[in-house]
Amino acid sequence: MDLLIIAPNDYDALAKKGVLYQYENYRENGYFNKVIALFPFTKKTKTIYLNKNEVFYQFGWQSKSKKLNQFNVMKIVGSLCIGFKL
Repeated sequence: MDLLIIAPNDYDALAKKGVLYQYENYRENGYFNKVIALFPFTKKTKTIYLNKNEVFYQFGWQSKSKKLNQFNVMKIVGSLCIGFKL
């Protein structure tokens, strides 16, 4: 069984705070095979594999139109798209 964690920050913020070790603790001593962290509100899209059991997905929500990016509704639309991708 895998564990999905949805967080409002991004990988760089976690690394800066020094709390990445906590994602290994979420495995519950092997109860969860994989811990997947999803960061839907980041500016850049990237995937980070710390090891085979810890994966971080960041999904950027910016559109190609700069006018649309100023509205928070783009975050909601982007999150819905991410949900459909999963």
